[in-house]
Amino acid sequence: MTIRVISLVMFCSLSHLFSMPLQAVSNIGDAMMTQDQALSILRSSTANSPNVGFVVVRKIEPTPSTIHEAQKSLNEARLKHLNLYGGGVLVNLIRSGGFAVLEFDEKSDTANRFHLVTLDEAGKAIVQSRDVHGNLTRKEALMIVTRSGDFSDAFFSSPSSEMKQIALDFGGAEMAALGTSDGQGYFEIPEAVRKLTTRADELLDLASLSSALQLWPIRHSLTMPVYAASPVEAVKLARDDQFKLMEKFLAEKAKHPDFIFHLLDLDSIKTRDELTARLQWLTELSSFLDNHSPLESDSATYRANVSISAMPLELGVEHNSDRFYAVMTAPGLISIWARDKSGNFVLKGVSEGE
Repeated sequence: MTIRVISLVMFCSLSHLFSMPLQAVSNIGDAMMTQDQALSILRSSTANSPNVGFVVVRKIEPTPSTIHEAQKSLNEARLKHLNLYGGGVLVNLIRSGGFAVLEFDEKSDTANRFHLVTLDEAGKAIVQSRDVHGNLTRKEALMIVTRSGDFSDAFFSSPSSEMKQIALDFGGAEMAALGTSDGQGYFEIPEAVRKLTTRADELLDLASLSSALQLWPIRHSLTMPVYAASPVEAVKLARDDQFKLMEKFLAEKAKHPDFIFHLLDLDSIKTRDELTARLQWLTELSSFLDNHSPLESDSATYRANVSISAMPLELGVEHNSDRFYAVMTAPGLISIWARDKSGNFVLKGVSEGE
């Protein structure tokens, strides 16, 4: 499957994201982390650094259901002898609660780092920290994280068929002109294909259908009980399910399984008729997947996993004339943003990280 992974320099190290260790910083002893405890731990770790401030950008509160789902996830991961992502930070978040916190410099008002703060099984507080890539102000960082969180909530709560509406909701009026503007990641349309279109919505349809299929495993990985313990394994399982369904679809159409690579290769579209045919193929395939594997968005497993999938893991900005911003959340969902003429952040594309 062709993958148009975002090329922003700030995410050149994303392949290491799921193997970075956590730092144990304190022993709380309580079953649930409070905001005061989280901020106290962070302040203690930066006691020798002047002008450091913190802002909570996301909070997770555990429930009996999420605690149960956390244990299910751990049990499955242990049964399969899987390494826990980040030492189990996502499992800890849905079991013990926790916070995503932005660290900034109070003097320059520059955003510096993101921290995830939670408790492990023994009640020990752990912190996972990531640098902010590029030069962002605190205000910019908070605005883009809020937009990204809203986008992630919408993305993970909707079937693939609603990708176009999500793009319009977060991309605004400029998204309707996609293809003559600057779509990024999976929204990027080859210039030769743009010239074949007669309506702007054809480009948006093509980008939405293609990106929804590329991101199908990310969305459906949240239905896997193992997700909180190992997002990598969950995405692998979801991708296996997707390929099986796509093979079934293609078999019904008397097509070889490798035909899927052709469908997702937008550069292979050379004529107006091929563009029309590709839109039809992608529409039918998307409907087939939705009908044969509907998103179990009401399940306890999915709801628990959604709660941790809008937490910012990486944030940065590419410094060029366009100034694109990007945020990555679990399980590797990247949303790409730019400011419109009014200064608001609008969605320019989606992609995924390893």
